[in-house]
Order: sequence, then structure tokens, then C-alpha cells
Amino acid sequence: MDDKPILIDSGSPGDLPALERKLQKTGITLAEIELLVLTHAHFDHAGNAAAIRQRSGCKVVAHEAERAYVENGKNAVIAPYNFMAKLINPFMNIPFAATEVDIAVKDPIDLNPYGANAQIIPTPGHTPGSISVITAGGEAIVGDLIGGGLLLGSLLPDRPRYHYWIANMDEVQASLKGLFAHEIVKIHVGHGGPLNGMQARKFFLE
Repeated sequence: MDDKPILIDSGSPGDLPALERKLQKTGITLAEIELLVLTHAHFDHAGNAAAIRQRSGCKVVAHEAERAYVENGKNAVIAPYNFMAKLINPFMNIPFAATEVDIAVKDPIDLNPYGANAQIIPTPGHTPGSISVITAGGEAIVGDLIGGGLLLGSLLPDRPRYHYWIANMDEVQASLKGLFAHEIVKIHVGHGGPLNGMQARKFFLE
């Protein structure tokens, strides 16, 4: 079994030096990354995918519905859900470097062949092709399916909330039901968090 690191999301354009420093603190270099999983095709999650793929030769994973966006360096749908999102929205459509998608997700994918006791599951809602990773230990990395706190997590980051941008609320609710069909103890979100799994379940489903 391969045991090279898997990276989930790549940050915004310009974030690569900071990402590299954080990885080095854990003893990992960019060159070691074997798999880069993009939870969705927005600039703040896919912005450095091309550079990481070039540095490491890693395979890039995204949902089939986001593939064309990643391969053209364009954002998937950005749909504001609340007033603050509407205010910020004119500044959100930032292009990023395009890169090839090697593995296009349509259904759940087992990550054990890549050395991680985890799986990728489709969790649409924030964008039509959003995906999440769930580990066997009950941790979920969900991108922007949901968020934590206020002001993109600057305040009260461990408080669950709906994200500022939602393409389809019915899909978000269905994705959350699918997520919580698993025993989730901790949720890592793109902005804020981490969230307590039980508290998040109560907030969103009960």
C-alpha cells in the first residue's frame, strides 16, 4: 500500500509559500504529495492545484461536474445565500491556474489504495460538484458544504452555520443527511472550525 500524503484543497492563488511552510512543520514537502483532492472548483480551494501538480506530479481529484472548471481555471457557480455574501460577491470571481483532473468523481471512492483509511463522497450544494472526505475515525473534511462562525470563521469559529454561498439548499440538506449517516465526530470546514460532529448534526438536522 502506498503511504504518500494526500492533500485536500490547495488554497488561493498566492498561498503556496504559506502552505509549503505549514506542510514542512509536519515533515511533509510538496514534492511528496501523491493525491490532491479538490472539494470544489473555487479559487480559494483550487488556486494552487496547478503549481502543486507541477511540483509533485500528484494526481488531481475533482467531481466530474467541476472538471471543466478546474481544467479551465474558472470558478464553478458562486451563488450568494445571505446579505454579506451579496456584498462580497463582486470580488469573488478570481481566476486561477488551470490544471488537468486525473480522477473525476461521480460516486464514492475508497482512498485505501492511496494509503488513507478514508473515502470520498459527493456532497453537492455549495456547488453542484462539491465532494467531501470521511475518515474511518469519523472525521469529515467538507470544503464549503457548511462553515463555522462569523465573518468566514474569524469569530466563533467552532459554531456551525450554513455557508455564505449556496448553489442549492435542497442539495445541501441532502448532502448533510448523507454525511451524518456516518458516525461523524469532527468536521473540518474551509472557513472556521473545526466543528464538533454531534453539535453540527443537532444544528443542521434536528
